[in-house]
Amino acid sequence: MTLDKYKYIIWDWNGTLLDDVEASLLTINEMLKKRTLGSISLSEYKSLFCFPVSDFYKKIGFKDDLNLLATEYWETYENFRYCEKLSLYAIEVLDFFHQKNVIQFILSAKQENLLHKEVESYNILLKFKDVYGCLTSGEKKEWIGDKMIKYYDVNSHETLMIGDTHHDIDIAKKNGFDYLFYSGGHNTISDSLPLRNNINSLIDIFKLFNI
Repeated sequence: MTLDKYKYIIWDWNGTLLDDVEASLLTINEMLKKRTLGSISLSEYKSLFCFPVSDFYKKIGFKDDLNLLATEYWETYENFRYCEKLSLYAIEVLDFFHQKNVIQFILSAKQENLLHKEVESYNILLKFKDVYGCLTSGEKKEWIGDKMIKYYDVNSHETLMIGDTHHDIDIAKKNGFDYLFYSGGHNTISDSLPLRNNINSLIDIFKLFNI
């Protein structure tokens, strides 16, 4: 990969820059336990997790109303928020691209006001041109991305997207972006992706750019 090719980098937040997988798994298992549905392992979670999240809930046996599940998830998640942390080497990678004047965005399915607060709490908000999250509960991540791309006139041929879910890759492909799949997040590495598109750690980004 050649860094000179990219004017823009679009980051996913949860599972990519923010390591929240342990907190999410503990939350899901607490909800499963409450319904006497057993528990799932980390590998099972990473294999089953998908968007829309309603499909993931169905896979693991939840039959409740989606809005109720969403409320319960975030209420339960608060008990495990202490597990959250920035992904290893996130600061170093963000600083590097920022110093190289690469324009960085965050594109997330998280509610936008909460997303801003989280990013700001880690003192990295200024590394990004903008941070895009959901404004309504029914808004989809790809729709948010469409708004961002149009507003900033993002050229797809100069853009790299980095995310940890197969959904991120689908969004990148839809928009003609180059992409990197980070296997340290919510999904397992995809056998269908070329090896050059898979990274196991954010520090691997430096290796890809021969830095």
